[in-house]
Amino acid sequence: VRLRRILFRKSTKFLLTLSGSLQKEKKKKKKKEKKKKEKKKKKKNKKKKKKTKKKKNILYMF
Repeated sequence: VRLRRILFRKSTKFLLTLSGSLQKEKKKKKKKEKKKKEKKKKKKNKKKKKKTKKKKNILYMF
């Protein structure tokens, strides 16, 4: 299935004219990449916060 998708994407890119359609695809990819990076950052921040909370709890226990 992956191979078919890749081949299909490549064929569609060749069919598309070098006008707005290709540029739109590039913009969509950039937006997706930005969203992924933002999600990763948020996850990292959450992990950092959780770690600090755990450390505080351990200190209170002793």
